[in-house]
Amino acid sequence: MSNKAPVKLDDEQLAELREIFRSFDRNDDGSLTQLELGALLRSLGLKPSPDQLETLIQKADKNDNGLVEFSEFVSLVAPELLPAKSPYSGGTIETAI
Repeated sequence: MSNKAPVKLDDEQLAELREIFRSFDRNDDGSLTQLELGALLRSLGLKPSPDQLETLIQKADKNDNGLVEFSEFVSLVAPELLPAKSPYSGGTIETAI
């Protein structure tokens, strides 16, 4: 287990992440599929390969269901958001991949 303290995002950052997540959760099931996650990343100007998407999902998917739930999404991107106020700031998601 890691000795790192959990990353704490402010309410504004969480609300922004929730809005982003919901906008790409096409079927409103509370999770992102590989296709939905790919669409999210492409909207940020990234061009992930299928292998990169699979690796990212494996990294984020703590319950091993092959999907990324909101809490897993937050855990994936939160460490990159600490110095930033917006998930759109320079390379945030890129460094997560």
